[in-house]
Amino acid sequence: MLRTYARLIAASAPAALAAGAVSYALTRALGSGALSSLLSLTAGGLVLLCVFLAAARLLRVPELTALTAMVRTRLGR
Repeated sequence: MLRTYARLIAASAPAALAAGAVSYALTRALGSGALSSLLSLTAGGLVLLCVFLAAARLLRVPELTALTAMVRTRLGR
């Protein structure tokens, strides 16, 4: 169980850094209005998700494999 937590932390660190960088860059470029903040939050969240999934897959997190198998079964693939 500790090994899984270590892998999850290792996958979340680069994801958080990348998402923070994207959100910060977009906020600086677009300003701090409501629409630009929403865009920045959405883009940062998407980057976080993509980087985390890629890192978790590279680190072979077992729960990710189980989740992927469940989704594929539900989608019929």
